[in-house]
Amino acid sequence: MWLDLLTNDFVDALNRLKPKRRGKASIAYLDTQISLIDGEAIIAVNGAITNCPGTGDWRGFVCVSYGFLLPFIKVKPTTERLRLEFEGGKLKIETAKITAHWSETSPWVMHQLAEGYVKKLSPDMTNYRFCSACGKHKGIDLQDVQNRTRPTPAEKTLIDLYKTTKATHGCMDCGHGWIEITLI
Repeated sequence: MWLDLLTNDFVDALNRLKPKRRGKASIAYLDTQISLIDGEAIIAVNGAITNCPGTGDWRGFVCVSYGFLLPFIKVKPTTERLRLEFEGGKLKIETAKITAHWSETSPWVMHQLAEGYVKKLSPDMTNYRFCSACGKHKGIDLQDVQNRTRPTPAEKTLIDLYKTTKATHGCMDCGHGWIEITLI
């Protein structure tokens, strides 16, 4: 399993997630999870989550102690891109090999995790749907938009889409409309 990402993105993510007001000893025991979902490397430490662009063959997530990642904040790697590799119970970052735990997950579980991460990263988007056209979580129920007294310009465009195509949902980003069928 391997994951490529920009060194600056990785170091910035670790820095953002660094717990405040904790001693070095307690930070060392915090678990860090790293996964790859739809081209986004998701990094989580002690309930805090951030993301950055990434590519690779990473069908699951790795758990490693945050204390082992702290040196990457202090002494930033010199390469522009980092390659994280997991093999034989070890996470390899550049020349460092760190004991880690790998959890293989199915595509369905990864999709559910992605939904949860999107809700955690963007709490205001909890009611948004996944748009199959642009791949963003900007889909809304067009009946809800139609009932608003002051729709935004983007919402007005989607209301017109609802009237002409009978779509039930539309994307606030790309304007794509689709019909969702609810099974009872």
